[in-house]
This record gives sequence, C-alpha cells and structure tokens, in this order.
Amino acid sequence: MRRTLFRFAIICVILSSRATTQSQQTNEGLKPNAEVLISSEGRSRVNEPLKITLQVENVGKIPFYVTPAVQVFNYLGGFEVVVVAPTGASVRGGAAAGDFAGRIDIMEDAKRFVLLAPGAMYGGTIATLTVPMSPGTYRVVGKRIPLLVSESAKEKLRSGLPFPVLLDLVESKPIAVTVTE
Repeated sequence: MRRTLFRFAIICVILSSRATTQSQQTNEGLKPNAEVLISSEGRSRVNEPLKITLQVENVGKIPFYVTPAVQVFNYLGGFEVVVVAPTGASVRGGAAAGDFAGRIDIMEDAKRFVLLAPGAMYGGTIATLTVPMSPGTYRVVGKRIPLLVSESAKEKLRSGLPFPVLLDLVESKPIAVTVTE
C-alpha cells in the first residue's frame, strides 16, 4: 500500500511539473498582435499643441496586457506622438520625463495592467509636446512604447502572468494634420 501511494505521489509530481512547464512555454511562445490607431480633428492652429487620439488594438487571437500609461513619461511606456513639420516650417519642442527612485516591483505594477481581449482597444487623447509654429500640413505618427525595464523584469512578466505583455514597439500609419494661422 505504501509503495502504491509513493508511486502515485511521484506520478502526480511529474504530471504537475509537465503541466506547469507546458503552460509557461505556451505563454512565452505567444506574441501579442497589436496595431496603433491614430486620429485627430485634422485641423489645428499655429502655436497650439495638436490633440491626438491614440489607441492600441488587439488584432490577434489571444488576449494580452498593456500598461495603463497613456502618455509616455516613465518606465511603464505609453504613447508617443512624432510630429514631422513640412519643409521650411518651424516647431517648438517639448519633453516629458518621469523619475522613479530605487527598485521597481514589476509584478506589483502588473496588477494595474490592462488586459485586451481580441478586438479590444485602449488609449486616450493627448496634446503633443511638439507645437507647430508655422502653417502647413504636418505628418503625425503614433507609437506605443513598451515597458522600459530589464530583461529579468520582462522574464518575470512572461512567467508570472497568464497572458503575454505587449513588449514590442508598435507604430501607427501616418496621418496628416493641417495647421492654419
């Protein structure tokens, strides 16, 4: 009887370890399939920041996580808007920055991540840091900047969450915004 229980316990441990390994390999092998959608009113005025709406959309078949950051300013990533001025036009630039002291607890941060089911979107509207100072048609591109963390932190996310995290840079197709006086 003892041998039978011992053998049964060993078989359970082996099967459990295989199931855990397969589950982690499945999560690690999955890559999020995302697109960044960008829109604006299409018109703006000189000396005013452009108001741009950005959304990351899950266009794949598996759910994945994104950070809750909308505008990028720290290690959580977020959206960045690139404004390209027409030839001869001038712009006033700006920058956003965040600071964090000490270590980060990526798994604690992950509790606030947003899970995007297939077809779901997440985003918001931001004012650009680059302000057009001349009239013309400006080219605007949106980027979803991934987490700016170490490989070991990314590995914790891969092995500790049931679904993958969007860890790649994703860029939108460009749009045109006309700026008038």
